Amino acid sequence: MKHCKRSIALLLAAVTALLCLACCLPAFAESSDDPEHEHNYVAVTVIKATCTEPGLRRYICGCGDVDETRDEEIPATGHRWGPWTTVVEATTEQEGLKERTCINDPSHKDYKKVPKVEPSSFSLFFQKLLARLKGLWDRIFALFYRD
Repeated sequence: MKHCKRSIALLLAAVTALLCLACCLPAFAESSDDPEHEHNYVAVTVIKATCTEPGLRRYICGCGDVDETRDEEIPATGHRWGPWTTVVEATTEQEGLKERTCINDPSHKDYKKVPKVEPSSFSLFFQKLLARLKGLWDRIFALFYRD
């Protein structure tokens, strides 16, 4: 029984090797030195272009030959920005901050400052009124609570 299993395993290995050899043999037979072989180059992206960096397209034949004279630079895609979102709301005391993210590469972000909000005339009037009331309160407090 052991001998039979070993024979079957060897037979399967031999058949697999023959199939592999039959599949690969045409590729070895079609070398670039063969005068009858006509190269059929196919464009292959070797380096993918990013937002900021160009890529590389190379032409390769099925026989493995590479035509580096036809290499093409793929232009950088550039950023595709999403909408602005508010990170910090602008107030009358401090600037705000907005951010947007690149759709092609979310690690790329763009920021812009938002100027302080100008107070309305009603707000200014109310601030002045509160300042006067505080001053009045301080005087009244000082009259009754002297040292």
